[in-house]
Formats: sequence, structure tokens, C-alpha cells
Amino acid sequence: MGDGEVANSLNPSPALLAYMIQMPMSVDAYMLWSISDGGAAFGTAMPAFKDILTQDEIWKIVSYMRAGFPVGQTQQ
Repeated sequence: MGDGEVANSLNPSPALLAYMIQMPMSVDAYMLWSISDGGAAFGTAMPAFKDILTQDEIWKIVSYMRAGFPVGQTQQ
């Protein structure tokens, strides 16, 4: 969610996605655009995914984020 183990090694650092989904400007179309075009417009190192994922796949990511980043069980 932007604060993982390697987050500090990226320059610029990634956006904090958990924070982003709570922001009023985070309408679904905005989230689709930011995932599609990457973080350059925001000053982050997130790559653009529009050439890697289909628009349907990106919408699924937006839906997943809106669901509150469901957490699986920790491996032992």
C-alpha cells in the first residue's frame, strides 16, 4: 500500500494507497487514471500499467482498493 519493505529504496517514494482511497478526490475514474498512467504526475515512482493491464483488470484493482484492501492470513 505504498509502505512496504522496499518503499524507502524507491526515489521518489510510492504513494500511500491506503491514504489515497480515503481522499475525496479519489473517485473511481481518478484511481483508474492514476493506475493507468502511473505516478509521474504525482511525483512518485509508480509505473504506468496501461500497457501491461487491460482496462478491465485495472477496474478490478480499483474495486479491490475500494473494498478496503482485504487482508489474508499471515503465513507461519
